[in-house]
Amino acid sequence: MKFGFLCFLLGLLLFNASAFGELSVEDYEKIREIVKESVAQEIAKVNGKIDGINGRLDGIDKQLDRNFALILALMALIGVVIGIPQLRERKKEREQERQIEAQQQQILAQQQQILAQQRQIDELYQKIDALTQSGSTTPNVGVGDVPRSS
Repeated sequence: MKFGFLCFLLGLLLFNASAFGELSVEDYEKIREIVKESVAQEIAKVNGKIDGINGRLDGIDKQLDRNFALILALMALIGVVIGIPQLRERKKEREQERQIEAQQQQILAQQQQILAQQRQIDELYQKIDALTQSGSTTPNVGVGDVPRSS
């Protein structure tokens, strides 16, 4: 068993002799060049992926702008669809309120005329009563006179 282990160590040392060797400047330069190429390739891949992501983000940004414009247009359409009938309804209501107010003023004026006419009628009846009491037995009743109701 010890012999097997020694053989194994001896084989390992013989086959891995390059592990104990020193690297020359040329070897370092080759390694550095290989690493630079590898890093440059990886950087190029990452930059390509970043450019792809930026392109997608630009597309998404344009789509969001388009969606925002569509939402604004829909809101405006809804405002117009709801707002115009509301404005017309309010205009009709204001016009009706004006008409009602004018009619109320006409009614008040007519009531005042009726009261004035009623006072005139009462005055005429009082004159008729005064004339009938002062000596005249039959008053002159005309065609258009209204009979007195007590």
